[in-house]
Amino acid sequence: METRKLAITQKRLRDLANRALRAIERHKAHYGVAAAAATLEPAAQAYIKVYDEVARYREAQNEGMALGKRSLVELQDHLRAATAMLGNHVPTFDAQELQGSLETPDRLLSDAAKVLSVLGKVPQSEAFTSAIQTALQKASTQWTQAQTDRANLQQAQLVVRQSAIVFNRELIALRRLLRVIVGTHHVDYQALRATRANPEVIDEEDTTVVDDEPTDTASSAADVHNNGATSNGAPNPAPFTGATA
Repeated sequence: METRKLAITQKRLRDLANRALRAIERHKAHYGVAAAAATLEPAAQAYIKVYDEVARYREAQNEGMALGKRSLVELQDHLRAATAMLGNHVPTFDAQELQGSLETPDRLLSDAAKVLSVLGKVPQSEAFTSAIQTALQKASTQWTQAQTDRANLQQAQLVVRQSAIVFNRELIALRRLLRVIVGTHHVDYQALRATRANPEVIDEEDTTVVDDEPTDTASSAADVHNNGATSNGAPNPAPFTGATA
C-alpha cells in the first residue's frame, strides 16, 4: 500500500476532535475504544481549548493592529503639518531626514521625537507641540500593545500546533481501531477520515498539521479492497498495517 505524508488543516482537525469525542461515546462499550478514550479524550479536549484560544488571540491581535495603524496615521498627519511649518521658520530643518512611514512605525515614532525637539525652538508652536505629544503617546501605547498581542498570538500558535500533533496521533490510533471494529463503511470511520489540504494551505505551518508517520493516502483503493464482503456477507476489515487509515 502506497504511503506518504498527509497534511490537514488545524480547522479541519478541530472538527475531527468533536467527531472523535462523539465516536468514542458511541463505541465505548468496546474494550478497545474504552482504552483509547483514556488518552484521546483529554488530547481532543485540550486541542479544542487551545485552538479556540488562538482564535481569540488572533481577534485581539487584528483589533490591536487596526488601532495601532489608525493612531500612526493620525501621528503622521500631525507631523506633516508641523514639518511644513518648520520648513518656513527653521532654515536648518531638513524634512528629508525624517524617514518614518506607516511601513516603519518605529522610525515614525522617532521622527515625532525629532520634530518635537525642533518645535521647542519655534515661538508660538504650542498647538503643534501639544497635538504631536498627544498623538505620539497614543500611537506609542497602541503600537506597543499591538506588538504584544502579536507575540501572544505567535506563542499560542506554537502551543496549538504542539497540541494538534498530540491529538492527531490519538486520532490516527482511533481510526485504525474503528477500521477493524466497525469496518470502513461505518459512518464514524468515514467521519474521522483526514483529507489532504491544498498545497498553498500546507505551506502555512501555523495552520496545518503533518502526520509524523506515513499516512495512507490511497483511501479509495483501500476502501474498495477492504470492503469486499466475506463469506458471511460482513465487511472485510483491513488488517493492521503501518499506514494510517
